[in-house]
Amino acid sequence: MTGTDAVISLFENQLKQNCEIHSLTVYRGGKKIFSGAPCPYSTHDKNQVYSMSKSFCSTAVGIAQDKGLLSLNEKIIDIFPEKCPEKISDNLAKMTLLHVLSMNTGHEECVMNKMITSDDPVAAFLSSEVKYVPGTHFTYNTGATFLASACINRRTGMSAYEFLEKNLFEDLDIRGAQWNSRFGISEGGVGLHISSEDAAKLGLLYLYGGVYGGKRLLSEDYCSLAVSKISDNSLNGNPDWCAGYGLQFWKNSREGFRADGAFGQLCMVFPEKELVVAMIAETGDMQKEIDCVYDFADNICGGGNTETIDSDTLSDYLKKYYIAGQFSEKTPSFAGKTYIFEENPCGFSKLTSEKTENGITIYISGSYDACLTSRIEIKSGKWTKGILHGNYVKPDLDGFTASHNCDLYYSACGFPEDENSGEFTVMLRALNCPHKVTYTFKTEGEKLKITRKGGYNSGHYAEFTAREA
Repeated sequence: MTGTDAVISLFENQLKQNCEIHSLTVYRGGKKIFSGAPCPYSTHDKNQVYSMSKSFCSTAVGIAQDKGLLSLNEKIIDIFPEKCPEKISDNLAKMTLLHVLSMNTGHEECVMNKMITSDDPVAAFLSSEVKYVPGTHFTYNTGATFLASACINRRTGMSAYEFLEKNLFEDLDIRGAQWNSRFGISEGGVGLHISSEDAAKLGLLYLYGGVYGGKRLLSEDYCSLAVSKISDNSLNGNPDWCAGYGLQFWKNSREGFRADGAFGQLCMVFPEKELVVAMIAETGDMQKEIDCVYDFADNICGGGNTETIDSDTLSDYLKKYYIAGQFSEKTPSFAGKTYIFEENPCGFSKLTSEKTENGITIYISGSYDACLTSRIEIKSGKWTKGILHGNYVKPDLDGFTASHNCDLYYSACGFPEDENSGEFTVMLRALNCPHKVTYTFKTEGEKLKITRKGGYNSGHYAEFTAREA
């Protein structure tokens, strides 16, 4: 099997498992052998990578420790003495930064929701019950990563994002990354926006023990500890989520370790193969996605001329991977009319549209900001970029972030009005999060019914209506 065959096979196998790859970057032996994205995506799109953020937060802690600003053995109550509850429990008193990063805080459940809805997230963390002795009970706890991020603020005077901008991103040539924050604290466990190219560079840093581009950026000791099995998560479910947990890194069940995030964000490192595979994707079953990457790792490192990549063949293949909808000659029934929205989760106030030579253009105004109007241009057989303004228009994880009023950057296409249902569908493939969103429009008398679906992010589902003006 050639390298070209291996890449195509990965895309095809993932699609069979209902996993849509948006961007893929592969390094072997320190050399980039492939980086590509199917149209309309790019390997440089800065996507919300959910819990892959945790591995970057851990890296910030590691660099801070190397600089003598933090220590994994420090007690959390000593870092935030003024935010501790009046009565400090024995278990809270034992909690160290090592426990926080290894998801062994002693909490029974994740405390992130309590933290992001509080005016003082650190105090909210410290006031949460620590049921178990720290170091004895694994609980996947995004709130703990937020607390680690807050430790960076406390000891460096910078957010985790600012600290990495100064001490890592420039050396890795990571530019344009973003990280959601709360009260000036990077969200830590979520909220980082990076590309597959950026994620792969983090994998390379840990593959080579903290050295990138011939320069040491992180101590070998921290790298080794971070990707080792510190926590026993053997009761945690599928094979690749119960093989062990380090300092915000998962152990792979077959070989190596990874950083990952919800709905398919992956950076898998195979030390024996000297291989890094980074992927932005959308899926509802990450175990199947990971199994496909294992097969790909075997294929790309197998016999034959596997590292030979035919870029022209792959470019042609990826251009046809996600086909934009073909627009019909029939004008959608709502075209040319003005609709006023009833109460809706997006804060939309008015919709107008016009038929164009090769499609339709929809204009949506918002009560949230009268100055902003979203222009969704639909052209037959083409993807068209745009920005959707509004509240909750960008899919995210409820209960894990306080940042819901973010714009959705997208590429759009349309599907003609269905003769049976009368529905006209607009698909928005997000470029700043790993989701596709569909808006379906259906006229019912003087009303326009809108149904919004968010791919595998079922929490993004909504139905609302507008009335003809």
